[in-house]
Amino acid sequence: MTAVITERLYSYYRQRPLAGATRKKFEELVVTLEMRLAGKSRPRVRGNYLSALKKKAFKEPKS
Repeated sequence: MTAVITERLYSYYRQRPLAGATRKKFEELVVTLEMRLAGKSRPRVRGNYLSALKKKAFKEPKS
């Protein structure tokens, strides 16, 4: 479920470039959604989700 949400959000925002401050807020929103869906709330887990999110976000989509 979280992968679907993340992919949809990133596919939407790849077409519409974000400003620096907006991008940071967007990444935090996605991480918060993923954590809530996974049922986790610890700060270290948040950092792990954020680093994984950034790694996936800038990967080229496969054709």
